[in-house]
This record gives sequence, structure tokens and C-alpha cells, in this order.
Amino acid sequence: YFVERKTGSGGAFALVHTTGADATTWSDAVTRGAIYYYRLRAFITGIDTSGYSAEDSALVPLNTPTTLNASTSGSTTIGLTWSSSVDLRDGFRLERATSTGGSFSEIATPAAGATSYSNTGLSSGTWYYFRIRSYNASMQSAYSNIDSALTAFGKPQGIAANPSNVTNGPIRISWTAPSGAANVWYNVDT
Repeated sequence: YFVERKTGSGGAFALVHTTGADATTWSDAVTRGAIYYYRLRAFITGIDTSGYSAEDSALVPLNTPTTLNASTSGSTTIGLTWSSSVDLRDGFRLERATSTGGSFSEIATPAAGATSYSNTGLSSGTWYYFRIRSYNASMQSAYSNIDSALTAFGKPQGIAANPSNVTNGPIRISWTAPSGAANVWYNVDT
């Protein structure tokens, strides 16, 4: 039998394998992330070929990115890394939420070969939750694991020490809390 394959509904069929006379199965090694179409026809070498069989297709899903890891890179930045096997993806869709049960929103579309991303402009002292998946024009993979990180607290600004009475009174110390700091305790060293 002649086994022909095309990638996607608009592709052109090409011969990918010739089986033996008694074959009824064959395994095709393909790259993940496409819909493959197949057709067959029988032949007798040098004498005749049959018409084509009906077409059939197989969806081979994209690989799911794995080992998503979020780590604090500062008071307004979280670094993300992940792994993914070779497939026909166009890129990744990176999503973020601000609570464990919260709704995710897409924040970036890293390129197909990317394995890291730096999420900047975040609020200090805030938990963020992330997930990622591969995509192409035909499909999206399943989501990766969810990982989270807490941005570091920014340092207090505008510290001022103002004595109420130089000889006989307390010194009032004031400062401006960093962005995102709520319910935070401060240590004042003397």
C-alpha cells in the first residue's frame, strides 16, 4: 500500500510510506501540534494501482509546558521559567491571577523557543499566580501547573524624625509605606 499524508486540511498529500503486501497497520512518527490527514491506495508493482481510500485524520495535540516556576526577582518583578518539548507551537500564552481561586488573564505571549519571562511592573508585597500553555493557529495545549510568588516589599520612603521638644519629649518618626504594603509590621531600630 502507498500511505500518503498531509498536514492541515489545506495541505497537499505526499507519499510517506510504502507497506508490504499483507500490512494492515503502520505507525507514523509525527511532530505534535497538528492535524494530519491520511489516505491509502493499493498497488501491484509495475502493473496497477487502486483508487484512493477515504481520508481520515488524527489530531496530535501540542505538548503541555511543564515545571512552571515563579520566583521573586524584586519588589515589582517575578521571574518565570518553564520547560517544553519540541512541537509545532507558534508560542506560549502566559496568564496571571492575584488569588488562588482568582480569574486568570493573559499577560504575555512569549515566542515559541522561550523558556523564561520576567513579569515587571507588579505591586510590592503581593502574591501572584501563574500558568502557561502552548498555542498555534489550530489549537492550544492544556495548562501547565500553577505556581506563585510573592513580590518583595519595597523599602519605606521619606523617613523623618521630628522631636516635639528637644530637651524633654519623644521623637516622632514618620515614613511613607511602599506601594502594595498592607497589614505590614515595621521594625524601627534606634
